[in-house]
Amino acid sequence: MLDEPQCSTVVMTCADDEDTLFTLVARSTGLQQLVWTNCSPLAEAAVNVLDVRPLLSALGHGHVALAHLDLSGIRLDIPSNRRALITKLPQLPSLSHLSLRHASLVLRDSEGAEGSGPQQACADCGPRELLQAIAAHAPLASLDLSGNKISVEGCGILEQSASSGGLANLQSLRLRGAHLDDACAQQLARMLHHLHHRQGRAIQLAVAHHDFTYFGERTLRAASSSVVFDADRAWILESALRDWTVLQCHSSPWSSDKALMLAVVQCWWEALAVASAELRDDEELFEACLKHHPEVGWRCLELAGDRLRQSRDVVLQACAMDIRALQYASEDLRCDKLFLLELVALDKQGVALKYAANTLKSDRQVVFAAVRSNGKALGFAADELKSDKETVLAAVRSSFHALQFASPELKEDPKVRLRVCVCVCVCVWKLVCARANTSANLEKK
Repeated sequence: MLDEPQCSTVVMTCADDEDTLFTLVARSTGLQQLVWTNCSPLAEAAVNVLDVRPLLSALGHGHVALAHLDLSGIRLDIPSNRRALITKLPQLPSLSHLSLRHASLVLRDSEGAEGSGPQQACADCGPRELLQAIAAHAPLASLDLSGNKISVEGCGILEQSASSGGLANLQSLRLRGAHLDDACAQQLARMLHHLHHRQGRAIQLAVAHHDFTYFGERTLRAASSSVVFDADRAWILESALRDWTVLQCHSSPWSSDKALMLAVVQCWWEALAVASAELRDDEELFEACLKHHPEVGWRCLELAGDRLRQSRDVVLQACAMDIRALQYASEDLRCDKLFLLELVALDKQGVALKYAANTLKSDRQVVFAAVRSNGKALGFAADELKSDKETVLAAVRSSFHALQFASPELKEDPKVRLRVCVCVCVCVWKLVCARANTSANLEKK
């Protein structure tokens, strides 16, 4: 790419070598489309804060052909980034498409609130001034502010600009997930009226269904037939990577989009809950949950489809991460004696028996195997086996704490109590030896 003296399109992400790409942008005076996005689910983290000033500085006065600028995910709650964009807009006379999705652009609803806090470190480059500069950019035909907090304050700026002759060439405005409400709907309706009256045609306004009540939606639909209550795939993906609950409001058709759901569950295992029935039975999605969530990924078995919860291999894979996943297995598997024998041998927490079927809690072979692995499993055995001397002895041999679950008669049995004393002595001896070894190592140092 660097061998080309001129490029019409440059696409960058926060992972690219910035200096090299800035150099490429600076010498590509014929550049028409520039995309620099930071749409990671951790975009708000300090490690992903991108300084947009070098990029905009690379766009010199020779870049008059630039028509498409996408800075999605770039932090515009930082005054220096806002100042750089306000300064650069008048120098881009051909810029007709501007995308600032999820750019942390926040405008307050209440009077005077905007003047407080870190956002107003520079009074002449605040969020209000930035939106005013954008609205005043005459060539602008497409504007995407989805995922920012535009709210009533921002909608008021757009309405005021439209009523005073601004946004003259605007054809498409996207405000999905922009913290809108019914009051915003009234302002947007007036903006659409001004633009339609001046241009003689309706512009397309894309908003999210869940932003409005019935009354707000009715207000917008009455204002223009070109209002779209939907969500495109790019916005859904970017939003869901930050908060999977967006999919609860826009489940169809995205819940059946395997590529999208695969990307989302790698960040949020809970998103499996909104996947289609077919995808909840998809092993690739399930394995992605386990791989990317090593601490809690086993819980996705609760959200999995019936086919996966009936699969021995899948349940074993989840139980290998945490034996508590057994509670989400199918009833048939929890009644499978051979399967339970395989699991209790691996159970170091002593809880596998808790989630087994009641019939197996009374099975002497299963319970005996469970208490040999962890004596505390005796607490989940049937009462008749808590009175079985051989089973109780095996349990206290594994852990002397298991005595508390034995029947009253066996708690007083001399042989059982002797076994408990032996176990306690062994534990104390191991502890003393461990401390002695630690002390000896410290003295050597």
